[in-house]
Amino acid sequence: MKKVYLVAVVFALVAGFATFLFANEISERASYADAKKVTVVTAITDVPQNTTITQDNYATYFADSEVVSDYVLKGAVTDSAMPIGTVTRQTVYAGEQLTENKLITADSDDATLSLTIPDGYVAYPISGGGVKAADGYISIGDKVDVYTFSGSTTTIPLKDLEVLRVSTNSANVDAENNGTEITEYSTLTLVVTEEQAVALMDIENGDKEYKLVLKPRVGGSVMEKQKTATTDKSKSDENTGDYQQVD
Repeated sequence: MKKVYLVAVVFALVAGFATFLFANEISERASYADAKKVTVVTAITDVPQNTTITQDNYATYFADSEVVSDYVLKGAVTDSAMPIGTVTRQTVYAGEQLTENKLITADSDDATLSLTIPDGYVAYPISGGGVKAADGYISIGDKVDVYTFSGSTTTIPLKDLEVLRVSTNSANVDAENNGTEITEYSTLTLVVTEEQAVALMDIENGDKEYKLVLKPRVGGSVMEKQKTATTDKSKSDENTGDYQQVD
């Protein structure tokens, strides 16, 4: 009799525990359904460090997922368009929420120069020391015209080329760390189209001399036009028309 009673108690406990688990699961499901959720970008596979995220490979690495707001990480990316054109600063593992601090953008302190070049342009370094280029008065964002001359004949084959960087990378790092301005340089890096880069190379290797003539600071820069282009394609087509090779 005691054995029968003991077995009955055990079955009662098991049934009670099972009922508790079932009720708890139902409660959790109901709580999840009622909870406030946020759509976040989540890695669906491991994304290696230094991966450039593009429109073409985005779906290979990421997908949107709903997460209860209490479990959304700080800085989690909620806009699937935001990562396009960025580079992963470190590995993002499968199932991990993508956060902004895992991405390098053009505005990041550790962004490489290539991330700051607008689409359709390249960075072209050119000798610009002394009287060849306004003798130290040129700054980032300034625009120059290229004058070529041979004897008494002068032409202006290229106009409105924007200065992307002044001097070398190490000089820029030192200037930023010391809070100083670069006023002595031998090299300027210009942001130009590929056609303009070819024209500049022909000028540098040709039999004519050249000067980079500083222009007044008016109008928007290539960088500003690129930012506008990301939100208004029609304006992009109109703005980039200013940067063409002049015959």
